[in-house]
Amino acid sequence: MPADTSFITLGETTVAAHLPDPVCAAGTGPVELTAFFDAGRPLLGADYQRPFALPDGRVLWLFQDAFLPTSHGPELVHNVGLLQSGRCFQLLRSGSTDAPASYILANRTDRFVHWFWPLGGGIGLDGRLNVFVAEMREHGPGYLVHTEPVATWLVSIELDTLTVDDVRLAPNPSNELYGWSVVSQGGFTYLYAHCYRQFGWDLFPFADPPFRAHDFSCGPDVTVARVPRSDFEALPDYWDGTGWTAEESDAAPVIPREGRAVNPSQITLFEGRFVAVTKVGDWWGDTIYLDVAAVAEGPWHTYATVTVAPGDDDGNTYFASIVPYGADETSFVVGISRNTWSGDDPDHYSPMFIRIPAPDGDAPIDARFPAPVAD
Repeated sequence: MPADTSFITLGETTVAAHLPDPVCAAGTGPVELTAFFDAGRPLLGADYQRPFALPDGRVLWLFQDAFLPTSHGPELVHNVGLLQSGRCFQLLRSGSTDAPASYILANRTDRFVHWFWPLGGGIGLDGRLNVFVAEMREHGPGYLVHTEPVATWLVSIELDTLTVDDVRLAPNPSNELYGWSVVSQGGFTYLYAHCYRQFGWDLFPFADPPFRAHDFSCGPDVTVARVPRSDFEALPDYWDGTGWTAEESDAAPVIPREGRAVNPSQITLFEGRFVAVTKVGDWWGDTIYLDVAAVAEGPWHTYATVTVAPGDDDGNTYFASIVPYGADETSFVVGISRNTWSGDDPDHYSPMFIRIPAPDGDAPIDARFPAPVAD
């Protein structure tokens, strides 16, 4: 593959001495990964799987709300990490075995009221993994009743010790969440945004009884900004539909929106092209859309769709993300979050993994845009 691909070869490396004993999967293919996360060790359950390729061949997985085992039963923390080396995984959190706490920003978390969910990121100029983080607040009478992202933070994770050793507001700290998905190509790092307002917004009429869910005024929109490559401290420029501007208010949607009420897209590079993977509709629906573009801002074209089912009548699937290894010339691997509609069953709250077709040579690329230059 070209040098600008985001896929890696999974390495066997030494991990920091303070980490707990690893738990190993049977392998690193989609079937083995699904079985590993279903088994409930070291996580009982978690969602919004985001794997980050580290320079030495390891992979750091970050998750949103995770159930961890304790002597008094499952405890929920708002984010955790898993460090993958080869086929083995080690848990990253703060707190203790019987009083676990979030891996990132535990000291600023008020559980179920004010918390932090990890977004996208990459290796920065400082040599550390820089991860964008959504600051979340609950405005309703219970958890995930009327939930809002209120700011975007940026944290740095030291690669040897896996400690979070720097925390600051992102250069664009708004609740538009630039950094939802992050891709570097050529001289730039691209920060895609999604409003991520899921709970307590607009009335969803197709449920019985109807209830308030996503904010459909922004749910279809994915916009993009850019900074100099790996310079996460730089102020971004935004794509306005014809060019790049410093005005965030002029940012224009780039991912196709027609028929897509919610567009939580994740973007990667494959064979020199940008590929977006989107479980359209979030919890509703059964279709993953695959879009391809020659450049970060598009134009984007849908080259395939994939049907995915939750596996039982009480289940749902959401948030497809790209696994940065296991790709070949015709396919790559994605993870898909799963849950039950009641949301309180850790046994049915884990990602599954499948192979997705890659764009082939006939996938439409607009001739007005040259192919990106390999690094």
